[in-house]
This record gives sequence, structure tokens and C-alpha cells, in this order.
Amino acid sequence: MGYSKKEFSQRLASVGIITTIAIGSVLLTTACSKPADAPTSNSQQSVAPKAETKENLELLKKVKALLDGEKYDQAKTVVEKMLANDANSANAHHCLAYIYHQTEKLDKAIDEYTRALEINPQEADSWHARGNSYLKKKLYEKAAIDFSKALMIHPAHYTWYLRSCAYLEQGLYEKAIADANQSIALNSNYAPAYLTKVSAERKLGLESEAATDLAQAKSLKLTDGYQLSIREEFLSEDADLEAAVTDCTAIIKLFPMSSDWHYTRARCYLDLEKVKEARADFDLANKYDPKNDWYDDWAATVNNIEYDLSHRAKTPAQQWAIACSSMLFATNGQGLHSLSGRAFTEENKRSKQIALEEVWGVSSRVDLLTALQNLKNNGGHNYLWQTYIKIKKGEIKPGDVKEVAEDILSGEFKERLAVVSEYGDTFGDRGISAWDLCRYVNLVRGGYLLGLVSEKEAYDLIMPVAMKIQQTYSSWEQMNDEYLIGRKFWSHKEWQEDTLKTTRITKRLLTQKSSPWVALPWDTDLNCNTKIESSN
Repeated sequence: MGYSKKEFSQRLASVGIITTIAIGSVLLTTACSKPADAPTSNSQQSVAPKAETKENLELLKKVKALLDGEKYDQAKTVVEKMLANDANSANAHHCLAYIYHQTEKLDKAIDEYTRALEINPQEADSWHARGNSYLKKKLYEKAAIDFSKALMIHPAHYTWYLRSCAYLEQGLYEKAIADANQSIALNSNYAPAYLTKVSAERKLGLESEAATDLAQAKSLKLTDGYQLSIREEFLSEDADLEAAVTDCTAIIKLFPMSSDWHYTRARCYLDLEKVKEARADFDLANKYDPKNDWYDDWAATVNNIEYDLSHRAKTPAQQWAIACSSMLFATNGQGLHSLSGRAFTEENKRSKQIALEEVWGVSSRVDLLTALQNLKNNGGHNYLWQTYIKIKKGEIKPGDVKEVAEDILSGEFKERLAVVSEYGDTFGDRGISAWDLCRYVNLVRGGYLLGLVSEKEAYDLIMPVAMKIQQTYSSWEQMNDEYLIGRKFWSHKEWQEDTLKTTRITKRLLTQKSSPWVALPWDTDLNCNTKIESSN
């Protein structure tokens, strides 16, 4: 259940993160850039260059009410009135910047925060908020600078935390840990700081320290939506789905009509294969946001998982063979337990037919059997890998091989050679056969869904390849690790874009009780099979 930064920021906005905006003698509380436990007084933070006019103070109260209700267009109209009264109102520029930030106009937000800071450079809130906009734009160095300016004026625990996030994204892991510690020193119950620390410690290989900090973060009894949402996001990405569900439930208690959080919990339930609970939450999400455009797709996904669970493979050997393609099926949101992985609907068949034609050039039974034979006989990417091994050893020249010459022209040559140089000696003769053989199983399953092979034929094709995989590798983990390196060799870009997703799925497959990789030992007897009868 991975999320983009944009999607996650929208989720945070929906649960009412709190910031304070200084307005002279009045403090305006709105929803966005600081957590719910931010201070309610700005006496230590800023010195307003001048007091707001009485009229602008009244207008700011209106802005507060409108922002609380996320009525950004109306709030913007009121802020523009403030600026018409006083073009040098730092608070008006700050409010306008906030509106732009919330409506994804980050460049405009940064411009307005800059204007506010030109008028009042002693306003910690504006340094903090502009840093937040830079963070959202992935301009991590600029974000860290702004957070540093805010900390010089007001060393708040939430600013230490956000600067630690900026350092983490830059790969400055020691600095990220130091800032997280500063945040924790000011607020020992601040879960986000512990979790940033965990991420940095894992990057440095400090697994024991990371485990301790994660346990501490999970033990905290949280009551505000911001911290709960940060922890839920981390736990979900960490494949700790039961704990993520617990945090989702706590947030839903705070915001019972939040479509977004019912949707989020539904996705956790779906990954846990709790179909009934997932369906109930998707229905509630749709009830509270009936204009959404995702409900039909997720309803179909729930139906597919339900079908998958009720049509499990008949024997452990068959289930083991199917499980060799679990990473591919899980990545595509498909089931792990049945041969087809989803129901035999026209929509599922159509999407699979398109995929097979685009990726494999398969549009008939003959095409399928030819592609399978090619993969089985080392004619997939492992053949190209072995060619690169010869190039690395100096046995052949890159330009002498058509496929490699094409890689040189496309710019893929250096990336592929780098992968081979890093892993070639370790993988030895087996090369990236895990990539080809797992995709073989996946291809058979796709052909079965389309009716190009029968159930018996599918298992007759899969079982010998499953045995080869079992004999070649020592564990599900090794098979998967080398499969993913094969994916990196295939497409560095695709591998890089999906790293977070595949890392989360790997954790789930290796730890979740219902996962076939957990339920089935690596040395499961694959010679034990039963007579296959058609079931579709």
C-alpha cells in the first residue's frame, strides 16, 4: 500500500494538522503545516513588524474560519482584501502562501512565504512553512536551510523533526538521527521523530538501535491525527499491517466520516486478505465520498481476492509452484493462492490479453508455448546477462552483439554492465535465471486465465520449472532477491521507481502468516501432485 508524497500530503490535510499563524495580538489556528501539539503562543517565535489594522484583524478571523472548513477559494478572496488594505501585511502573505500550499501550487506558496519573510524575517512560522513547501517539492537542501532559520528563532520539536526528514532524504543519516534526538529531547512522546530515526538507523545498518526505536514509537499512546497518520504510513510501508489497521481505526474514531481513512484501512485489510472487512470499509469510503472515481476498481479487486481465496491450489506442491510468481502477482494487486489469481471476468481477460500482447507478443496458444519454450531454454534476459558476462571478461566486444549494440544506442549499456559487474561473480552460472523462471510461471498463469492452456496443462508446464527453481536457490528470500536484481538488469528505471513498493511487498511475503512464502517451507515436496480436473 504505497503512497506518493502528494497523496500522503492530501491524507495529512484531511485529518487536520495544526499550525499557528501570528497576527499581532490574535493567534489564528488553521489546518496544515504544524502538528496538533504546536504551541498556542508565538511570544517566543516572532516580533511582528507592526500591528494589523482593526479591519484586517477581523478579516483574519474570517480567513481562519474558512481555512478550518477548507474553503480555500473563499479564504483567498478575503486575504486579497487584506492585501488591498495593506500590501505589506506579513500575515496576509503567509495566509495566501498557506492556501497555495494546500492547493498544490507550491511555487506560488514559496513566493508568498518569501514575501512574508521579507516583511518579517523573525517569523519562525514562515521559515518553517516555506521549508515545508520545499520539502514537498523534494528540494531537501533548501528545506533544511529554512528549517535551520526557524530553529534559530524557535527551536521547536516539530521543526527538528522536519529537518531530520530533509536530512534523511539527502542521505545525511547521522544528521537525521541527531535532529530526531533533538526533537525527542523536547518531546519524548513524539512518534514521527522516532520513526525518522528508525529509517536513518536502518540505512546505517544499525538494526538493533532501529528495532529499539521502532518498539518505542509503537508503544506510544497517540491521540492526535497527525502523529497517528505518520505512524500508520510507516507501519504500512513496513508491512506491519495489523498495527497499521490499529492506527487507522484510531484515526477513524477521530474522523468517523473520513472517506480517505476508511479507504486506507480497507487497503490494509485487503493486503491482510480480510475480504469482509475490506469490503465494508470500501463501502463506507464510497458512502462518504460518492463522487470518487476509484470505487468500482477496488470493488473488482475485492471480488478478485475473494475468488482467489476460494479457489486455492489443491496441493502444497501446486501452491508452491504458483508462489514462485508471488512478487509479480502481488505487485499487480492480484491473488497469491489460485492458478489464475483472479476471477474469470471479461475485464480481467481483456487486461491480461493486452499485457501479454504488449510485453510478450503473445496472442495465441502457439505464441504462448513458443515464448515459454524460449524462457525455459535460457532464451530470456539471462541469455543477455551471460553475454554481458563475456563482455566484462573481455571475451567479446559490445558492438559485436546486436542486442548489446542496441543497448549502447538506447543508453542502457552502462547501467546493465554495472549490474553485471556488481553481481556477476556472486550469481555465477545461474545468472539471473530467477527473473526468467519466475516470469515463466507468471506467463503460464496468464495463459491459463485466457484459456490458452487448461489447468492440467498449466501445472504440467509449471511444475518442472518450479523444481528447477527449488534446486537452484536455497530460500524464498534468495529467489526473490535475485529475481529483483534481474528486474534491475531488465530496466533500471522501472526497478528504481518500484523499489519502495517491492520492498514493502517483500516484507509482507516473508512475514505475513497468510503468505505462501511463510506457510510453505522451501523444501516442500514438489513430486507430490494430484490429478487435475478443470475448475473454470
